[in-house]
Amino acid sequence: MCRKLSAHYIFPANRPPLKRGVVVVKNDGAIIDIIDTKGELQESERLEFFDGIITPGFLPGIDHPENETQFSILEEMKTYQKNFSHISLQDLIKWRTIDAAKARGFENILGTICIGKKPGLNLITNIDFDKMQLTSQSEVKVIG
Repeated sequence: MCRKLSAHYIFPANRPPLKRGVVVVKNDGAIIDIIDTKGELQESERLEFFDGIITPGFLPGIDHPENETQFSILEEMKTYQKNFSHISLQDLIKWRTIDAAKARGFENILGTICIGKKPGLNLITNIDFDKMQLTSQSEVKVIG
């Protein structure tokens, strides 16, 4: 059985965000398909739609403790965005996903939403979609 996950945006980390895209994930977490709907999402069987952004799982940076949680990483990202407003949300996500995976030598299995990888999936909610920024109320939840 597979899950079809969609949200307002999917940030794959290695390419531009997909508006209302769909990620198809096997029960073991392996991504088997990524569908670019070009923003025109159609209802389909077993489709789960989330209010927010789907990202690969966050990874600790090289200079961070291994036991960092998805929550603490998001809080750090909020602080960076607050203090360095010129850094885009896409770059913040890339920094804690694919860049962190590359730094640790795990880019073949983690860090991006790509077919065949098992990056884990996060949902970030309470996004300011007009500015495409995190807000003080933004939260992260592991969804896959």
